[in-house]
Amino acid sequence: MDSLGNRTRDVKADAKVSSDSIKRYAYIDALRGYAILGVIAVHSTFHFGEYEYLFERVFVGGQYGVHLFFVASALTLFLSLSKRSEDEKSPYRNFFIRRFFRIAPLFWFGILAYYLLGLIPWEQKMTSIRPELQSWNYWLTFTFLHGWHPATINKVVPGDWSIAVEMTFYLFVPWLFLWIKNLHMALWATIITAILAIIFGQFVAKYFLLIFPGYELYSDVSLFQS
Repeated sequence: MDSLGNRTRDVKADAKVSSDSIKRYAYIDALRGYAILGVIAVHSTFHFGEYEYLFERVFVGGQYGVHLFFVASALTLFLSLSKRSEDEKSPYRNFFIRRFFRIAPLFWFGILAYYLLGLIPWEQKMTSIRPELQSWNYWLTFTFLHGWHPATINKVVPGDWSIAVEMTFYLFVPWLFLWIKNLHMALWATIITAILAIIFGQFVAKYFLLIFPGYELYSDVSLFQS
């Protein structure tokens, strides 16, 4: 108990010291704001009735607000981790603790709410694919692994694909932070990940039904080849 109490006090002390010393950058906050506005704009096009097509053409670029938000968030994570590495005793452990409690409680509440209220995510309302959710669908979503199976992504909570992406990315953050130390390494990391993404996409597109037998309705090859 004493050991656990000491670790808890260390985490709280580290968090206070780091939070007080981390600098905020107005331009990053601005980029996040633009990204959010873009996402709101592109989603709002679904509610303009007969003018939906017109507004969709105008705001279609808003979908890239998600990409912009991810990049801006990754930048702040690395800046934060750089500073915290100087101030904290266990920066990587604390990183995972902070990320977990920032994401998990509210996400789990969403899972519970949608289950108890019998709600259907809007993504399913817009498609003819509406499989009956089973316990394993919820468990994969609960453990943040839902992004790795076509029958669970965006099936329990609206937009839960982004949570799957974030939690997967967080697993690699400490390793990337230790490995990427300059622009040269960053460029190589970008090239390597781009090549791996293309290979992975082509592999999944070609062998989708072998990997996920019985899920023909989800085998949108264009999705993986775009």
